[in-house]
Amino acid sequence: MNNENEALHSDNAWIETPNLVNATEETPEMEQEIFHEEDFSTYTKEELLHYLEKHKADVGSRELALALKKGKIAFDEIVQHEREEALGKFVAEGNDKNDFDFRKEPVVEQFYKLHKELSAKRKAHLMEQDKDKQRNYETKVKLLDNLRALVDAEETKGSMAEFQKIQQEWKSAGYVTPQQNKTLWANYHALVEQFYSKRSIYFELKELDRKKNLAHKVAVCEKTEALAGQDLPLNQLLRELQRLHDDYKHIGPVPKEDQEAVWQRFKAASDQIYDKKDALVKQSNVEREANLTLKAALCQKMEALAAFQSDRITEWNAKTQEVIQLQKEWEKIRLVPRDKIKEVSKQFWHAFKTFFVRKGEFFKQIDAERDNNLKRKQALCEEATQLTNSEMPADEIARKLIDLQKTWKEIGSVPPRFKNSIFEQFKKICDAFFDKRRQSQSAEEKTYEENLAQKQAICAQINAFQPTNEQSWVNVDEFIEAFNAIGFVPIQKKKGLLKDFQKALTDLAERFPVQNEEEKESNKLKMELKINKENPANSRRFVNEDQKLRSRIDQLENDLNTLNNNLGFFAGNKNKKSNNDFLDSVNKQVAEKTEELAQLKKKLKLLREMQKNA
Repeated sequence: MNNENEALHSDNAWIETPNLVNATEETPEMEQEIFHEEDFSTYTKEELLHYLEKHKADVGSRELALALKKGKIAFDEIVQHEREEALGKFVAEGNDKNDFDFRKEPVVEQFYKLHKELSAKRKAHLMEQDKDKQRNYETKVKLLDNLRALVDAEETKGSMAEFQKIQQEWKSAGYVTPQQNKTLWANYHALVEQFYSKRSIYFELKELDRKKNLAHKVAVCEKTEALAGQDLPLNQLLRELQRLHDDYKHIGPVPKEDQEAVWQRFKAASDQIYDKKDALVKQSNVEREANLTLKAALCQKMEALAAFQSDRITEWNAKTQEVIQLQKEWEKIRLVPRDKIKEVSKQFWHAFKTFFVRKGEFFKQIDAERDNNLKRKQALCEEATQLTNSEMPADEIARKLIDLQKTWKEIGSVPPRFKNSIFEQFKKICDAFFDKRRQSQSAEEKTYEENLAQKQAICAQINAFQPTNEQSWVNVDEFIEAFNAIGFVPIQKKKGLLKDFQKALTDLAERFPVQNEEEKESNKLKMELKINKENPANSRRFVNEDQKLRSRIDQLENDLNTLNNNLGFFAGNKNKKSNNDFLDSVNKQVAEKTEELAQLKKKLKLLREMQKNA
């Protein structure tokens, strides 16, 4: 009897009575909150791949199942976002979106390959699990039949041993489906109760066993209370709590008078951990709502930019910088409420895409016009070539070439990459003819005088021209291009003519409407760069000016550091007149040098911007 009693205490410790099952079923929310669902919305591509690799060994885990489903959704969104961003930049650079080829990073290929492999393994694993559950079900049905036969049979010396054997085999039988499990356990508990009710030792053994179970559950409560007091990461706390819940669930019944108290103690300790989770979730929700407000504001700004229209390239480029800046701000904002992620992202990226579609359409139109202008100028080059190779009189060829030059000036811009080459081609054809004519006929001097008159006329036009706004710089380019397109002038008058031309342009820069001295200085530099763009010797002058400004700025900064140190040294002796006079002098120097430093920095910045855009 003692051996049977000891065996019952060791094997019956894991049996759940109907009372304990009911207590668990009355709090289903605790069971549902045990598993912490990972939030993949903050993960990078590399982190999502690492998460898959971390859990690939256990194809049956819930973590891997979540990663295969929701992790892939998060990964797909990142890849799609990167593709849209790359496409937007590709189109923004003036390319045709039909030529876009999105090259995926190695991490993308690795993720999808591993995802496909693990999905197949998990599918096979689940199919095998279903087979195992069916086999377990059949085993448990057979064990119930054996237990039912044992209950119905007369008690023998080996009845308890046979009962314990059935218990152990039932425990080792493994999982079945939830639908089957409820019925199996109900039948099993009923037969166990019947078995004990037919034996005279039932009540004594049951009470002893319930007290032993109470001690085990109290120990679990103490562990849970200790866990609630630890400062651990939330995921680790929930995993440990899951293990303790499993331990509690598999401990058998306790005395009825202690049942509610021990359950409430365990529940209270668990609730402390859930409260931590709720607090974090609440904080996260507040942050997500704040982020949603920020992203909604960015959506409005992006939609306003998406409606932008202009016929000027500079304005489109300026707006493009604003769009890129909004995109950077968007990417800095991470989490938003999950039910709003798709909606707000779609709103922002639709507007983003719309802007670049409109910009692309504008540049397509510009490119079409420039391509047409290029064809016209290429035709002029061919016509000029035919003229110079013809047998008609040289004077007539010269007149026709001059007419072609006038037509050339009336044609608009060509694609930037052909601007210099097509002009050089046309100029070379014209120059070759006039050089040859000048060498062979003194009558060419008349043409030089005509060229001189034309260039002087352009100088007169420049002197008479009154700029009204920024668009007037286009006229400046036209003046310079027209002046350079005209052929040779008498050599003795070339230097003076060039001086008059440069002075006319310099004076023109002074006539541009400005708001302040800084803008006036900008116009001067801009004009000077245009005048000297083709002259390497003069270009070097700007490099020297840059170095000179940088050297003076360094000197002023060193002087200011020294003066500020002196001020700090004499700051404590303000009551002495000599010190006050010295401080006044130093303060005056600091103010003067600070003003000069600010002006020089503005000038240096302006000089560099002008050189960059020249």
